[in-house]
Amino acid sequence: MDLNSYYRDIIRKVFPKAQIVIDRFHLVQMVNRSFNQLRIQTMKHYEKHLMTYRLLKSSWKLYIKSYDDLEKTKVFYNRHLRDRLTEENIITDDIQASPLLTNTYWSTQGFRKAIKEHDGQSLKEMIINDDQDVCEALSTNYRTFREHLQAVMNATKYHYSNGPLEGVNRKIKQIIRTSYGVRNYHNLVIRIKLQQITVKKSKNQAK
Repeated sequence: MDLNSYYRDIIRKVFPKAQIVIDRFHLVQMVNRSFNQLRIQTMKHYEKHLMTYRLLKSSWKLYIKSYDDLEKTKVFYNRHLRDRLTEENIITDDIQASPLLTNTYWSTQGFRKAIKEHDGQSLKEMIINDDQDVCEALSTNYRTFREHLQAVMNATKYHYSNGPLEGVNRKIKQIIRTSYGVRNYHNLVIRIKLQQITVKKSKNQAK
């Protein structure tokens, strides 16, 4: 489940012996959103014509990427800097815009890595550490996680995840959005099924 308190109360009443697991998808989504808010706030402190502003705005996809997955050897031309850089160079240069941005970035990366590797000990240490110099939004998230510590720790213990289901829900919302609404429910269902078939065929061909 997510951190909705109503869900938790219902589960404890109906299934008193159930182990509550806060879904990894929602945990990562919360810390990513916190960092993204800080990135935008930092970006707005600079004039739009400045390089720092343009880099913080244009490199948003790299920030939500795992640091371990960033390209560290292959360089490519960056039209904003008019220079050839690796993805790692762009991130390490960007986060220097603010010490708070730097600390929040590495804290977010550490949290995501602990979730991915099911490292419960590292995750617990990050959550209970009150001395981290991170943005207020991320600090608030950590305080919330402390209140539900056992359920959050269960995310590293069990392998259940709502990620695939959330992905399907996102696709359905996107179909409705690009269609500017749907008049016929059955046609919507057919289109969703066709979309899923297309995705499966693409994956099979890639293999």
